[in-house]
Amino acid sequence: MIHFRGAVAPLFKHKGVKKLKRNISTIIFVLFCAVLFAGVLDGRVIVIDPGHGGPEERGAVTENGLEEAVINLKVAFYLREMLEKEDALVVLTRAADVHVPLKRRAEIANMLNADLFVCLHHNYMETSPEADFSIVYYNANSMDYSINLAYLLSEEFQKYVGTPPGDVGPGDVYVMRSLKVPGILGEPCMMSNKEREEWLRKDENLKKEAEAYKKAIVKLFSFNIPRLTFDATKVSERFEVASNLSLKKAGAFFDHTRLNAKITDGGTKIIVEVPEDVKPGKKSLFVYGLSEEGVYSFPLRKDVVYNPKVNRIEVKVLPKEAPKLPGSFYQITYELFHHNILLDYSPDMKVEGSVAAVNGNKIIIPYMGKDNVTVTITSGSTSIEVPLRFNGQKPVMSLILKDEKGSVLKVMDYFGGEQKIELQGFEPVTINEKLYSPVSFKEITLQRTLSGVFMGKTIAIAYEEEETDLIKSLNEKLELLGAETLMEQVKSIRDNFKAARLFNSKADVVVIFGNMERLKTFLKVPFITAEDKTLEEIIEALSGKIRQLNFSE
Repeated sequence: MIHFRGAVAPLFKHKGVKKLKRNISTIIFVLFCAVLFAGVLDGRVIVIDPGHGGPEERGAVTENGLEEAVINLKVAFYLREMLEKEDALVVLTRAADVHVPLKRRAEIANMLNADLFVCLHHNYMETSPEADFSIVYYNANSMDYSINLAYLLSEEFQKYVGTPPGDVGPGDVYVMRSLKVPGILGEPCMMSNKEREEWLRKDENLKKEAEAYKKAIVKLFSFNIPRLTFDATKVSERFEVASNLSLKKAGAFFDHTRLNAKITDGGTKIIVEVPEDVKPGKKSLFVYGLSEEGVYSFPLRKDVVYNPKVNRIEVKVLPKEAPKLPGSFYQITYELFHHNILLDYSPDMKVEGSVAAVNGNKIIIPYMGKDNVTVTITSGSTSIEVPLRFNGQKPVMSLILKDEKGSVLKVMDYFGGEQKIELQGFEPVTINEKLYSPVSFKEITLQRTLSGVFMGKTIAIAYEEEETDLIKSLNEKLELLGAETLMEQVKSIRDNFKAARLFNSKADVVVIFGNMERLKTFLKVPFITAEDKTLEEIIEALSGKIRQLNFSE
């Protein structure tokens, strides 16, 4: 409801045509404004947060005892009254001089899904008592119409409070870090200014502050504000968000990961694409839009489950060839991927010529009298066909060869009897078993030889003085073992920086001859000291360090 409070009637008491015309123009303007802003706050939920409060949280306190907590609450009461007259639904985070935790203040706004959170404060600069300007912060962790409100409020502070605009921008203040609705924090003036302190002691001036907030809020909600809609709770790598207004800019995030957002359909649709390296699972979706008129949307926040589509299926089949014997079978292990991300999905399966038993991501295909069997694994539009052939009468054992940290090096079929297994860089092993089951499996862990430990590794050697015979012998030995070496003489401070930069980017382990305490502090890769060690002891220490690295990778 619009209250004129006698503002129109006195205009008719003036005499004269010119005055009458002027009065009629004024009446039309007043009525235009009344119609323009009528009802813009009707049903809007606005949470007002008077800063500080309670015996331990007084906020800024002047030398003459004016307390920020008190005037914040007074302004809040005036603002609540003004907004309720505009039919807004207003909630105060505190309605008395009590302490309310900062996190709880934001929780109130989040719980109500408020249209706006308005945090009331006043500033104080002990080092610049003559300063007097306003500050308005919007939520640094969001992109919404609180940005528009912050600039509107700065202008209204200038009109009603008389302070020149100060800082308007994102504020990483604690009370707004967990805020999920549009929010601003206003500081209309400086309590540390003596003249301003006296100004703040008058209730009529606190009403002016409240009026500035109200005017800015009414102006904000008189704009056409974009509303974004999205109903799904599960999303794939590409989904759409609708807007009721044409947009010129949009953005989207999963938690803190930026997604690709493109505007289509004349600006009323946002196409969101998820980058390839994002893992599936529960995500907090945040989407914003900016209208052609420069007004930000209410933030779209929603918890969703990200289920990207499978675009690659990989299979491993053991054994390579299973015999045509009762009890024989193939074991298929499958993995589903979205690009390079492994997915924990269950695919569809079709088996021709046999049946399938599934255990996790393993499929057992038994011999059922047919030599040729085809297994088709499908997920969405991606599928793979696995042809199997049962052949021969010999039992077979699949040997799974692994290194010390459990990585599979090779898989081979073994048909019994004595057989020597040799892989480059590993100690040979001999197996001699009699096979009874048509199909069986065995894991064998191979131990690396010394050359296997060093093969492909880069070893840096740092020394202070000239190359000694030991350093030269170490370099030669490492090259014979298949390692690449980096030799650096380190004497000056500059040498330390240069060597550390080189070693950190290219070396697996560093061997240090001499003290070089400064270099040690700069290194981010493992190192050993060669002081008082023989060549054999250095090689042994290096071997142990590399083995540790292999296990930790």
